Amino acid sequence: MVRDPGRQTLGLLLGTPDVEIQPTGEHATIAGEPADRFRFTETLHVPAPAGVVLPQDFPHEIQFTGDLWSTDALAGSTYQAIAKTMQTFAAIPGVEALTAGGRFPLRLALRSDLLSGLELRTEVTALRTVPLDAAAFTVPSDYQKVQPPAGGGG
Repeated sequence: MVRDPGRQTLGLLLGTPDVEIQPTGEHATIAGEPADRFRFTETLHVPAPAGVVLPQDFPHEIQFTGDLWSTDALAGSTYQAIAKTMQTFAAIPGVEALTAGGRFPLRLALRSDLLSGLELRTEVTALRTVPLDAAAFTVPSDYQKVQPPAGGGG
């Protein structure tokens, strides 16, 4: 497949990041669940898009560091789907390595030079399971798949 250099995005160009995760031995209860603390570093390697000359001071690597509190008490397909959705919203390639083995993230502190000295924090404050109406997942009988316009991908 030949890609149009004009349509390359940084997300398509980034390779697999280098991720290191170290347990700290610290434990806590977060949102009623037992959690273990891990420290991590992640390095994203940023290549130049084909045919593009980047400024000399453009970073070729972006590093993230942080602390992750996670639990294995919520291992299961339901919680793995939620974790995957959270990772998509985080939009940081490689963050899925932080939930390896089915661990569910409960608290995250993320640091990077990109954040100008700030720390991005997220924390689960409550968890509950509620029954869902199966009808909410039924495809309507009048549903019709619409094809994207020509050249729209899809």
